[in-house]
Amino acid sequence: PGDAYGTSGARPWTVHWFHATGEHLPALVAELGATPRQPVVYLGPSARLVELFDELRDVLETNYSPTELVYASALLGHLVARMIRLRRASFREAPEAEQRVLATLQTMQKNLEKPLSVAALARAANLSPSHYSALFRRLTGTSPRNYSTRLLVQRAPQLLPTTRHSGKLLPRL
Repeated sequence: PGDAYGTSGARPWTVHWFHATGEHLPALVAELGATPRQPVVYLGPSARLVELFDELRDVLETNYSPTELVYASALLGHLVARMIRLRRASFREAPEAEQRVLATLQTMQKNLEKPLSVAALARAANLSPSHYSALFRRLTGTSPRNYSTRLLVQRAPQLLPTTRHSGKLLPRL
């Protein structure tokens, strides 16, 4: 049998998606916690989001006049802003998730010699990689990769004298 997916009558689901471009889009996508590897963001049920999405779709299905396109652009901005707001509210509802992410900071500090993937850290925090990355960024102000790099740079002066390759890394003066 081939692979299949679908919904059940008892627990149906709906996927809403849109295509957008623009110079500020990467920042908005980051605020949502979406990544190229984890592009799907679950926001939970929200009648208002569905209403905005449906209104946007209706506008774009009927008319491409400049006035309607400006209105559609404003609707899309409102929709994305509401999604970000909803996503941030969901973070506030789960302080234990914040604690689990903060616990991974210690794991990163104790395991500098071993590369830890975002997927492994997310598993340790019992979160999806996209949710973990977004919450990590909100709590630390940077991505897990940048945080790890910063830790390595801070520890480099301590590690260099102890490595057997230290003479090869630094030129003799």
